Amino acid sequence: MYPNAYMPCMMNTMAMPQQYGPITTMIEQQLENMYPKTYHIVYPRVRHHCDMLDMNYGCNYCPTKEQVDDMCNRICKEVEKDVETSMKDDMKDDMEGKENRQLGFGSRRLLRDLVGILLIRELIRRRRGFGFPFFRYPLFGYQGYVY
Repeated sequence: MYPNAYMPCMMNTMAMPQQYGPITTMIEQQLENMYPKTYHIVYPRVRHHCDMLDMNYGCNYCPTKEQVDDMCNRICKEVEKDVETSMKDDMKDDMEGKENRQLGFGSRRLLRDLVGILLIRELIRRRRGFGFPFFRYPLFGYQGYVY
């Protein structure tokens, strides 16, 4: 329609994703740094086990409930000591700040639930379609929340 016309409004909207890309990743990094210490201990092991599953069975393989439970148990055994040490350090810091919280019984169950949640979330994330991060709207095939 306007082959040789200069349209500054179109030029700005087309360049917007590249222009704000570094700012978006910086904000995501700041938010990821707000995760608790337990997440930073557990999540790398979850990713490792998902990598092993993908290498052994392929990227589109859907594990059974028993396989997921087995992976959760193995991850919990691997990270349990590190998580307990981290929690003890946090409790010492909390005692100095006069916050007295105790996890008490069931802490292993909570750890296993956290591992299960992270594992299933990672498996779902890996099986989603790939695309550019700024195409997250129904017009471009948006299929749910992107984590």
